[in-house]
Amino acid sequence: MPGAADTILRTLAPFAALPRAGKSSSTDVLLWVGVLIVVTLAGAVLILAIRRRTLAGPRTPDAGSMMDELRAMRDRGQMTPEEFDAAIAAMKARLREQVRGKDAPVPSNRSLGSLGAKPKRGPDNSRTLPPSAGPGPS
Repeated sequence: MPGAADTILRTLAPFAALPRAGKSSSTDVLLWVGVLIVVTLAGAVLILAIRRRTLAGPRTPDAGSMMDELRAMRDRGQMTPEEFDAAIAAMKARLREQVRGKDAPVPSNRSLGSLGAKPKRGPDNSRTLPPSAGPGPS
């Protein structure tokens, strides 16, 4: 059997020259730590990009691009001039409402319940306050 042992040793000799798994140099450790840091940062950037795209609301076209698209549709014959004029008028009305909505004062919580109601008038033609808006009980 001594011949078989020699054959096994000759077969395993190249593997004995390889560095052992438990021993590594400090440069190998620093290299792998650097690789892990780069992979972690790349993953974080990828996750942030995906979150930004998924959490962002749907993009609404602005008025200029909508008007350009409507003009192009009219020029291609996909829309009649009457439909074009109606769409432009509706867009202008919607924009006017948005501008007015930004300038309008924000109602307080107390007046939210009576938003469409006309103010009540007393016998001397002055406004009367609802019971919850007056001074507290004394």
